[in-house]
Amino acid sequence: MIPIREEGWKEVKMATFSQVELLEPTDERRRRAQREGKRRQEDVVGLSDHSYCAGVWDADTFGAYQYAEGLRRGFDLLGDKSSVNDGAPWIERIAGMNFPRAKQIVDWGHSKRRLWAVAHAIYGEGKPEAAAWVKRRKDELWESGARNVVQPRMRRPGRGWRRENAQAMLAALGELHSGRFRWAWGRTYCPDRKSCPIF
Repeated sequence: MIPIREEGWKEVKMATFSQVELLEPTDERRRRAQREGKRRQEDVVGLSDHSYCAGVWDADTFGAYQYAEGLRRGFDLLGDKSSVNDGAPWIERIAGMNFPRAKQIVDWGHSKRRLWAVAHAIYGEGKPEAAAWVKRRKDELWESGARNVVQPRMRRPGRGWRRENAQAMLAALGELHSGRFRWAWGRTYCPDRKSCPIF
């Protein structure tokens, strides 16, 4: 959520595309407990090469941007693909329309809340057995794009954003965090690279 002048707090919709790789049991990118503990034989994945698109959009406008970023990344050409999201019906609709063969997975934060709901239904709220059950089923939390891309710049104290400025800044942040800012800037503002000060 970011503050938009004369509109109040508005939701930023964002898509993140990442390269996924299986980390070997001895890989230093795995946590020590995963390398040495009970989980050393379990599959653990690493995410890298992220790209983003974000805006203050309605669901269908977001869908068009998500689709374009997916095509840019070659997502449609992959055999195995997944969409990790919060399980909202509109996200399921958009992701299913754009990439119907992608396996949809509920993200960890929302999954964990559902684990607690199940534990409370089985053992009762506030029971130590419920907490023990959830603890046995927790997994490593992955940092989100909202926390790393949107919030540091868009939620600073102040009077808020004008909608058109918010859209422009979100587009720039998406390009910056995707490693394409120089390319995008050059294509937009410096068609003649020789005279462009950023190169």
